[in-house]
Amino acid sequence: MRLNLIIFIFFIFNFSNNVFANIQIIAKVENKIITSFELKNKVLGTLILANLEINQKNIDQIKKSSLELLVQQKLKIIELDKFEVKIEEEKVNQYLSSIYSDSLVNLANKFENNNLSFDLLKKEIETQLRWQRFIYSIYSKNIKIDESTIDKEIEYLRVNNLNFQEFNISEITIPKTNDEKDKIEIKKIEQEIKDYGFENAVAKFSIASSSYSKGNLGWIPAKSLSSEIYNAINKINVGEITQPIIKSENILFFKLNDRRNSKTTNENIQKLRTELINKKKNELFNMYSNSHISKIKNLSLIEYK
Repeated sequence: MRLNLIIFIFFIFNFSNNVFANIQIIAKVENKIITSFELKNKVLGTLILANLEINQKNIDQIKKSSLELLVQQKLKIIELDKFEVKIEEEKVNQYLSSIYSDSLVNLANKFENNNLSFDLLKKEIETQLRWQRFIYSIYSKNIKIDESTIDKEIEYLRVNNLNFQEFNISEITIPKTNDEKDKIEIKKIEQEIKDYGFENAVAKFSIASSSYSKGNLGWIPAKSLSSEIYNAINKINVGEITQPIIKSENILFFKLNDRRNSKTTNENIQKLRTELINKKKNELFNMYSNSHISKIKNLSLIEYK
């Protein structure tokens, strides 16, 4: 299916000079369709949100990942509609405001000026927020954290008056295919980072939700990271990027934006405790989310026209 997808994408984007000239059905996910206009909206919308130039080179580099994200979106909608999971429009607007520095009015105008649908973007955000609420509702009982272990670590820091390390990091996440294509994708990303910078590579390749904020994860306590990720980040300098970290389903790249040591004041200790718990919960949440969507995808009929 992946070979057919590559051939299909090549055809769709190269059969004429205007790759979005006609609206066509380009894929079908069960009873949901994906049109060429939706793909256009996703591709150009991603470039606008990332403040990247809209040109053929940038379009070509993100169209494949954009189509995959649209397939995932349709799968989520199908699942969500079974349970009538809803989200308030206010939360959609709040999320958009958090990932876009300018006003939403100006963002909507940019979409309109490029003949795009701002409503499709809002629908995409709404689906993502509905999905988060849905996953939490069915897996929250399974997301259990051993807070006593965290408390022991924090108490050790407090008693010994030790500082704790924090990293400000950004990420790129791509799906793992378990074949030679992984090596090709890694080389493409490394070249993109070298030529145009990490943030551009995020917009063009990353499938993580953090791509909306240029991959930035903010300040992360070092103790909340897995040993593998911590070791990769800890050995690089500020401004550098880790070697690709290969996990079971994804391949990860991290950029170290900054690092600091925070003192163990009562306020910082409580903040650290909260961040450690939330980080571990988010890791479990993402694991259940990825597992759930993978199961749905394996059982669904996906056709590329």
